[in-house]
Amino acid sequence: MKLRFNRESDRVVALDIGSRMVKVVELGRGSKGPALFNYGASHVSPDAVVEGEVMDRDLLLEAIGSAFSQAGIKPDKVVSAISSRQVIVKRLFLEQMEEAEVRARIETEASSHIPFEIEDVSLDFQILDPAASDGKMEVLLVAAKREVIYEHISLLKDAQVNAQVIDVDAFAIQNLFEALGASQPLATLVNIGAGLTNVNIVRNGLPLFTRDFSVGCGSYLESLQRDMQIGFEDALHLITGELDSSRDEVGREAVVKMADDIAVGLERSLAYLRSAGEVESLGNVYLSGGGGNLPALRKSLKERLGVPIQAINPLEVLEVDDAVRTRLEDDGAAPLLGVAIGLGIREVAL
Repeated sequence: MKLRFNRESDRVVALDIGSRMVKVVELGRGSKGPALFNYGASHVSPDAVVEGEVMDRDLLLEAIGSAFSQAGIKPDKVVSAISSRQVIVKRLFLEQMEEAEVRARIETEASSHIPFEIEDVSLDFQILDPAASDGKMEVLLVAAKREVIYEHISLLKDAQVNAQVIDVDAFAIQNLFEALGASQPLATLVNIGAGLTNVNIVRNGLPLFTRDFSVGCGSYLESLQRDMQIGFEDALHLITGELDSSRDEVGREAVVKMADDIAVGLERSLAYLRSAGEVESLGNVYLSGGGGNLPALRKSLKERLGVPIQAINPLEVLEVDDAVRTRLEDDGAAPLLGVAIGLGIREVAL
């Protein structure tokens, strides 16, 4: 269901449930364009979500409630997302037809591209190019197991969240990227979270290739805490900043290892696309999420990949109240809000 604003309320709430933090934002129309009115963020216990799977539902529900409570945001008309690792995205080339005909045939077409029984998945599609080649049209197929969607809806219901739109996190980052006006012929969007990294390679404004891999800041921070017998804040301090002095060597080694693991995933993705004759490079790489805000990580990735690396600032697309901006700066939360803002920004722009 698509959310539409009415005259009484031009606001939308977007919820991003991560493996280490829940983020919620309230967006709407300001005097000059989209605006951020409020936000909340709550830490998730490491035992609650492991490799994308909910292990302790009660702990996660507590974190969701805490984020809404902290922000003072009513959990109504909410846009949420599932992870792209739980979604199959395929580009299909079909005989040219009207959209209604595609909708009538999409299950039949999808059955040969999805490794599940067709009755077990929910399908959606978008026509990317109605005249891609001789007599063919290009269609983006998105499929998610019904079980995944039902579990997500059930979680939100138990958290007393009224969700009206469920999107995909990788597509939310693309929404944000487009809102920034940074679109170009080829770009690679990399959202580095605590437990997962989402990759979306975008060509001419359309998703070409999406993939998730199990690399995130959380495991490196936990390793530092364990190996050095230090707390979370001390471990975080070791991987932030420029890491240019000798005393930062331990942090630098952790960041270089993380950059190498991310680079391997990107290189494998590029190799696949090259073999399919799609692209020859990654284009510029744009980072978001907590990992994207690490200067040393950006530096290491640039050295490894040999392409321009840039961090996305989700606040650049929004008007932000001074008091809210101060809170964001004090909390260091702005880089973490990319998915949540990307979820909401498209609704505000309707």
